[in-house]
Amino acid sequence: MAVSCRKVLIATDLSARSRNAFPHEADMATPHSTGMVFFHVPEVPDHADSRGRWQ
Repeated sequence: MAVSCRKVLIATDLSARSRNAFPHEADMATPHSTGMVFFHVPEVPDHADSRGRWQ
């Protein structure tokens, strides 16, 4: 069964694991002329409260 898509969502925290996954994600998107959307999720520091605000 063929699946068609226009964009691939890539969630990243810029960690080593995310950087290593990028070439694989690009390989999946390139042959299909699919765009890539990056969604960066920063890590909340230990000194932030439950809503992510600095204390």
